[in-house]
Amino acid sequence: YTITTKGVISIKDIDKIPVDERVIVERAITAVRQLKTQEGLAVVADEIQDVARKILEAPRIIGSPGVKEVGSDYAVVTWATDQDAGGVVRYARDSEYRDGSSDPYTTESGDAGERTRGHSVRINGLSPGTLYHFQVVSEADLGLSGESLDDTFITKAQLPSILNFRIIKVEADSATVAWRTTIPAAGTVEYTNTKTKEAKSAGSPVFALSHQLKIAGLSLGLRYTAIVKAENIVGDKVTSAPISFTTIKDIAPPIISKVSNESTLFPSADAKVQTIVSWGTDEQAYCQFFYREGLNPAIEPSGLGEEKEPRTDHVSVVVEFLPSTVYQFWVECRDEARNKTKSENFVLFTPNKEKSIIDIILENFQGTFGWVKNIGK
Repeated sequence: YTITTKGVISIKDIDKIPVDERVIVERAITAVRQLKTQEGLAVVADEIQDVARKILEAPRIIGSPGVKEVGSDYAVVTWATDQDAGGVVRYARDSEYRDGSSDPYTTESGDAGERTRGHSVRINGLSPGTLYHFQVVSEADLGLSGESLDDTFITKAQLPSILNFRIIKVEADSATVAWRTTIPAAGTVEYTNTKTKEAKSAGSPVFALSHQLKIAGLSLGLRYTAIVKAENIVGDKVTSAPISFTTIKDIAPPIISKVSNESTLFPSADAKVQTIVSWGTDEQAYCQFFYREGLNPAIEPSGLGEEKEPRTDHVSVVVEFLPSTVYQFWVECRDEARNKTKSENFVLFTPNKEKSIIDIILENFQGTFGWVKNIGK
C-alpha cells in the first residue's frame, strides 16, 4: 500500500510499519528529502547503519564453511546462514595472504546481492597444487554482514597424460620402452610374464617430459605385457593402456645418436689442437673412433682404440689434428651380441693458428718494403 500524508508525501509500504512509528518515519523521510549534498546523505546512511546494528542482527554463518569440491584450477565453497543474505568468498594464495591486515585477501568471488540461506560459490582461475586462504562473507540488507574465520584449501596438482607409450627395442633378455608426458612426471613400468603371471616393476624417480627405460632380466622367447604409471609431484597417478612384446634373440645393432665435437687450439710453437667428440648409444656398446684428413675416401683412415668397457655415453679425445684443416670422422659400435653399426660421416674444420707478433710485424714490413720477403732466402 502507499499512503500520502497531508497530500504531499508518498511512502511505500507504510502499512508494514507499526502505527506509533509512522509519524516518525514520515518526519525522517521529509528531512532526508531536504538533503542536497553527498556528505549529508553519507552521514544519515552511517547513522541508519549504526541504529540497525543495535536493533537488528547480522547474518550468522552456521558452522564452518566447507570446500565441497577442489580441482586443479577451481574450488567450490559452501556454507549456510541463519537469514537471507548474499554470498562472497574472499581468497588469496598463501604467498600473497597478508596475515594481520584488515584486508588480508587479494580477490573475491560470489554475489553480494543474492538473498538466500544456502550459499555455494565456485572460484575459478586458481593455480594447480597451490595453498589458498579463504573467508566467506554474507551481507544482508542495511549493510549488516557476517563473516567466517580464515580457512585454507589446496588445489589439486595437474595430472599428467601419457603419450606414445611404445617399444623401442626387444632383446633376448631385455626390452626398452619409451613414452612422453604432458607435464614433468616420474614413471614406473609394470610388466607381467604372461606364461608364469609373474609381475615386476621398474622405474625412475626423475621428473621429466621424455622417458626411456630398459627392462632387464627377462626370459628369451616369452611374451610380456607392460603398462606405465606416471606420477605428478604430489603423488597423483595415471595409468597407460597396456602394450605387449615377445623377447627374441638380439639381432639389432646399437643406435648411435647425439654426435658432437668441439676443437680447441692451444697456442704454442707447434700449435696443438685438441678435439673432443662425444656421442650416445641406446644400449651398452663398445665403440671406436675413426678419422681421415680431407674428404677423399681413398685416404686410409686412422682410428683410436676400441673402448674396453661397454657404455651408453661415449667420449673420444684426439690430439693429432692440425690447425686449419678439414677432417672427416665417424664411429663404429657393437653390442654384447656383436651386432655392429656405423654412424654417418661427419666433417669438422679445426681452428686457425693465431699469428705471432713477429709474423704480424713481418707482414707489415712486406707491405712497405718488398725486399723483406726475401730475408732468409
